Amino acid sequence: MIKNLYLTLTRIKVGRFSSLLISLLLLFTLRPFMEGLISIRLLMDVFITFILISGIYAASEKKEVLIISLAFALPAFAGSWSLLFMENSFLKVMTKVSFALFFVYTAIILIFYLFKAKDVTSDIIVGAICAFFLIGLMWANIFEILHFFHPNAFHFSQGESIDANSFIYYSFVTLTTLGYGDITPLISSAKSLSVLEAATGQIYLTVVLARLVGIHISQSVDGKSP
Repeated sequence: MIKNLYLTLTRIKVGRFSSLLISLLLLFTLRPFMEGLISIRLLMDVFITFILISGIYAASEKKEVLIISLAFALPAFAGSWSLLFMENSFLKVMTKVSFALFFVYTAIILIFYLFKAKDVTSDIIVGAICAFFLIGLMWANIFEILHFFHPNAFHFSQGESIDANSFIYYSFVTLTTLGYGDITPLISSAKSLSVLEAATGQIYLTVVLARLVGIHISQSVDGKSP
């Protein structure tokens, strides 16, 4: 098991999920402002690599969990960087599958950690946020795989470029049930998956909120919180 990390020259502990949350936030906040300075594909690979490394650390509490995480992360990492130098349809699909499996597995690990917790800590809250982001990224890869096999599965606004960013955007718009309508599912499988993701997002938020409230009430009863 990987030991606790501390900020340089301090004794401030970095939680298991803090680096993962930072990596995820950088993907969504910093990347759009750097698109004109560096290749978008290279930029995506850099941020995704940070997420993979942080996700492995987050799932490193048990040796067997760490091994499974590496089994999903290494093919995703190798495939992602290989696609910068060559275009291969089979490699692209397998890389997206590896990413989807890694994201969902890491999200499950975080959710189990949340439900085993006895106290509401900052690490618990950060883990719950990370799991939500990972679920969205998992669905983004699933939609991209579907689009690969069915190019007409989605309707995109005229003039919009279709890439991984498009599916990340569509996934989180669906997960949060915003539904802007600039990207719409056309075929039945795309519609069904979109409905399933929207339901997943609502169920996750409801269950996690109920769990955090339950833990907090338990803390209050035990006299651990004011």
